[in-house]
Amino acid sequence: MFYGHYCKEGEMMAVTVTGQLELDKNLKEIAARFPRVRNKALKKAGEAVRLRLAVNTSYNANRKSDRKWKAQRQYEKKTGNVTVFPHMRDDVVASNVNSVGELKIGYSEKTYWRAHFPNGGTINQTGTHFMEKTEEEMEAEVMEIMAAELKAGLGL
Repeated sequence: MFYGHYCKEGEMMAVTVTGQLELDKNLKEIAARFPRVRNKALKKAGEAVRLRLAVNTSYNANRKSDRKWKAQRQYEKKTGNVTVFPHMRDDVVASNVNSVGELKIGYSEKTYWRAHFPNGGTINQTGTHFMEKTEEEMEAEVMEIMAAELKAGLGL
């Protein structure tokens, strides 16, 4: 399959697609040439992944936990400083796109340290692997969002 089109910048874009790997490679090449369009596409795809990760994050509505540990409670009792720890589901964040075109999606510094316990499990608890599940679920959707945003941004 061959696509040829003039972009807003005036360059002729010609892309030949033969498979998924070839499509991925061509999208990366186009994205590298047009960073503003790439960043917009990454932010939109990142927001979709962020929302899906929030939905997939383990959650037990019946558990009445303040998400604190014994030493934290002792410290608060001694000092009077009370810290509120949000649930991981409510604390999923996406970073800005960095100079190499990467976007990080995960938990803020309030909850990142405990995300691996429910995800990977402990000696007494089996892991739910919600991070891996989200990655697998969103792979195709991210490619679709990226392709659509790049096409729209380049006027294809």
